[in-house]
Amino acid sequence: MHTMISSSFIFYGLLCLALASLVEGKTAVLFGATGTVGNEVLRSILHHESLFTKLVIVGRSFPSKVTDLLQATTAEVVRIELRDLGSVDTEEQLLALGTADACFIATGSGHPYLSDFASMHYVEIEMTASMTKLCSKLGVQSLTTFSAADAPENPTPYTKEELDRGSDGTPLGWFGMIYHMFTIYGLKERAVLSNALPAIPIVRIFQPSTIVTDETRYGWVDRVLFKIHPWVDPWIPSQHRSVPVGLLGKAMVEDAVAILSSDATEPGVTRFTYNDFVRIAGTNLDPDATATEL
Repeated sequence: MHTMISSSFIFYGLLCLALASLVEGKTAVLFGATGTVGNEVLRSILHHESLFTKLVIVGRSFPSKVTDLLQATTAEVVRIELRDLGSVDTEEQLLALGTADACFIATGSGHPYLSDFASMHYVEIEMTASMTKLCSKLGVQSLTTFSAADAPENPTPYTKEELDRGSDGTPLGWFGMIYHMFTIYGLKERAVLSNALPAIPIVRIFQPSTIVTDETRYGWVDRVLFKIHPWVDPWIPSQHRSVPVGLLGKAMVEDAVAILSSDATEPGVTRFTYNDFVRIAGTNLDPDATATEL
């Protein structure tokens, strides 16, 4: 009798330990929570607070659009404010975090047409490189970021002379921004991959075309594109369709949730475009989707 009771206790004890390991909380690190994409990523992470029981958000400051979202969460939230986000991989308070499970890099130049070229380069490439280095040091299983549709895979890096010429404070303007944009996003992807592999086993790069938001990041150009896209989207290749920012943010997080909830995801780098966003987010807009795997 005592042997049977003891065996039962051992069995149920082992079962409880096994179940606990399956639902073990994960730690997410988010850069860019104040931006349009990053704020939607934050919303989606908080929707999965049963999985992401700890959230580290890193930024220069956290306005009400961030703090208001955090008020109702049961997750442990660590907010780290830094004036310079271009050297986060050397910040002791971040390195002291120990380990994390997923990184989301959702930073970007808020109004790039108003920035000079060197500033845009710093935000999109140098900051991204440092953030990726930190994620590698934290031992995350997955890293998720976004660039742009048709970002070149082998862009030519800018020379020091070009960066120096672009640091005089002269705004790029809309045409200057467009001229550099695709090269910048290609270099952003390279900054991620060169600093993530092989330390981070799974890297996801989401490649939206026009991101539809409530605010205009590119001035009058956004206002025009937002009005045109509903008419042209059904007729253009799917990877160039406009993407609601909520759809993009949700897809980025749902994909990471799937990775962390299963051992079935193969290591490697995967790029996603519009059809993938729809599939991952679980909407019924366009069920056929294929990812571009490297």
